[in-house]
Amino acid sequence: ILCVQTSVLGQEELLAGKWSTSLDFTSCTYTFDSSNTVTIDWRSCMSRYRRSGHYYVHQDSIFINLDSLTDLGKQLNRTNAQRTLPYKDTLFIIGAHEIKIGKNTSVYNTPYDEGTFSITDTGLLTFTLRAYVGILLIQQVRFYTWQTVDTLLSPKSYFYFDLQQYKLPMHSGANEFRIMNEGKIVKTFTVDSKVAKVTLHRKRIKDRIVFSSATCYELMDVYGHTLLKGTSTTIDCSSLPKGTYFLKYD
Repeated sequence: ILCVQTSVLGQEELLAGKWSTSLDFTSCTYTFDSSNTVTIDWRSCMSRYRRSGHYYVHQDSIFINLDSLTDLGKQLNRTNAQRTLPYKDTLFIIGAHEIKIGKNTSVYNTPYDEGTFSITDTGLLTFTLRAYVGILLIQQVRFYTWQTVDTLLSPKSYFYFDLQQYKLPMHSGANEFRIMNEGKIVKTFTVDSKVAKVTLHRKRIKDRIVFSSATCYELMDVYGHTLLKGTSTTIDCSSLPKGTYFLKYD
């Protein structure tokens, strides 16, 4: 079987096959075959059409010449009356798995949710996922509530989030994490840490709290108001009046 090939960033990559968008309400699929024929299937709430034609590749560009629509084809292709379908188009090869078909739109030759995931007991996260629109939030359970510990922006290539050996904040015992996108859970996982339990150097505090190692903490008054919070080996509480306080840490 002869497959169409093109040089992308100095590597031989296969072009033949299906390339699709990852959008929810608009679907567009380009199907390239080994005889330089291309079929375009477009579907949205306002229009739907299928076009076919031929293409050729030069460097990182794909030049498409679409066939003329017959009268029957015009009837079968339901489109917006004000929209004129082009007969020529130029696409740009971004990488081995991405082709840009518009200013902010790309098609891909791999499934939307393809990715990898691994985590070590020291909190090193390797996470690869097809880019979601917007941002990903990494959240951790701290003091019985989910708190955001990092915010990841969509990559410029609009293809993959790619975290390699990303260091997660860890406390002793079981660490619960989740990755969120626009209020939806992408991934949840728990890590049993080998981090030693944090202890206080002194139970009676004068002007400073000293921990055995760096830890996340919250210092509250008797009414539950948070006065100080952060991550450190010490807390300067010299400005606080004498009284009773509640301390959360580790």
